[in-house]
Amino acid sequence: NMYYPKLAHKCGTPYLAKTLNRLLMMHIRNCLPDLRVKISKMLSDTRQELQSYGDPLIEASGSKGATLLQILTQFSSDYRDSIDGKLTDTAINELYGGARINYIFNEVFGSCLSKMDPNEGLSPNDIRTAIRNATGPRTALFVPEVSFDLLVKKQIKKLEEPALQCADDVFEELQRIVNQLESKELVRFDNLRERVVEVVINLLQDCRKPTKDMIQNLVEMELAYINTSHPDFEGSSGAIGAIIDKMAEQKAKENQTQFLQQVQASQNQASTNQGKSQTHNTNQRTQTSQQTQQSTNQHSRESKDDDGGFFSSFFGSSKKQPTKSSYDKSSYNKQPPANDRSNSNSKRVLTKVPERIQTSLTQPSEKEKFETELIRSLLVSYWNIVRKNIQDSVPKSIMYLLVNKSKSEIQNELVSKLYKEDLFNELLEEASDVANKRKSLTQMLDMLKKANDVLNDVRDFNINK
Repeated sequence: NMYYPKLAHKCGTPYLAKTLNRLLMMHIRNCLPDLRVKISKMLSDTRQELQSYGDPLIEASGSKGATLLQILTQFSSDYRDSIDGKLTDTAINELYGGARINYIFNEVFGSCLSKMDPNEGLSPNDIRTAIRNATGPRTALFVPEVSFDLLVKKQIKKLEEPALQCADDVFEELQRIVNQLESKELVRFDNLRERVVEVVINLLQDCRKPTKDMIQNLVEMELAYINTSHPDFEGSSGAIGAIIDKMAEQKAKENQTQFLQQVQASQNQASTNQGKSQTHNTNQRTQTSQQTQQSTNQHSRESKDDDGGFFSSFFGSSKKQPTKSSYDKSSYNKQPPANDRSNSNSKRVLTKVPERIQTSLTQPSEKEKFETELIRSLLVSYWNIVRKNIQDSVPKSIMYLLVNKSKSEIQNELVSKLYKEDLFNELLEEASDVANKRKSLTQMLDMLKKANDVLNDVRDFNINK
């Protein structure tokens, strides 16, 4: 000390301990912000996990009853909110709940009906057969209405299957919503969750049957009465005019094509005779020109004689028939002798009637073509009316009898089936590891709170004391 008087107060263990404590506190203060952030995050996560396990149940039956009623009410509220789009904790990258039901109505069911062909499964021969069967033993002057009713009912019946499938799709979507509703209370009580899901699924099944019955009734109502007086129905008058114009245009094109083919054949015939003499070629060209002119004149006369194209073929041709005298003379010259006639009559036998008579074996007449096109046109017009009715009424029936009914009755159904005092202990029985996890999380939360208090003391500690 006599040699270093200025350093004497820095010698000894007290000064060393004080210096080391000061250095330690400075290091702690430098690390303090990171420690505080880490401990605060651990506190928040621990509290959140502890809340997921809920508070310990009080053994009193009144407390358990209140807890059960609260859980059932919350589940019913979440079910309604998920359908109405009011549930907050839903995914934003996909459709959920009621939005999926809307997708089924418009994108699945609506698109399916729009893509259906009104004439699917109906060939022209099928329509001809239906018309002939409806006329009976006589040849009808007009298209029988019975054939139209028969064919349109057959097509309307095809709307029943996609309509029933739409109800099943919505039912499965509601089941999906129920299975995805997992609140912290339901996760805590496994028995309660199983019974809640079971009760709600039974409720949906009870609602599905009247829904499908209503859909079947909608289709049956359309089949019960074919309203040909509907304001949107095209009717026979408008359809006949459109078909006449269409068939007349087709026949004009066929006549023009046939005429051009005849002219082309004449020209080809003329080109094959170029190797003959010049005189013969000149005569041939003259004859070809005359034939072309005669064909043109004959085509013009036939067009004039047709008097409307389609009308002449449908109502009968206006061409002159051979006179009776010429007909009798030609037929008289061709008549066989008496002995030959008796021999030919004795050999005439009727052909055997086939087991199945199909219209596809014979070519349709102009009248049959017209009637077939008329039925097809009327069928498409009435089909569109029925399709719009079904496309509008089926989603309404599903919403009224299945979706909205389940929303309004879910809470009453859960309370009536599960809120019973003898079921409290069974339904509110926690899993074996829930109590242990709650206890360990509570201890961890206490330790984190003490660590946070220590950091606060270190922050307020004065190093110079």
